[in-house]
Amino acid sequence: MFVLILKGRAVQTALSLDEGLREVKSLQMSEVRPENHDKLVHLMGELKTDKVSLCYVLHVILTPQH
Repeated sequence: MFVLILKGRAVQTALSLDEGLREVKSLQMSEVRPENHDKLVHLMGELKTDKVSLCYVLHVILTPQH
């Protein structure tokens, strides 16, 4: 039974990853727009901030660069 539970979790994880892959939209940094708010997006590029920002979910701390 233990093996079946682990296999079931693996299948669910694979399905969830496939769903995310179908939903994600890759954007250029210049394409950041309000209509993509609350959607799954992928961005690459340099990020600058003048404030310290924390994301507890992703375990990320952004600090100002002078």
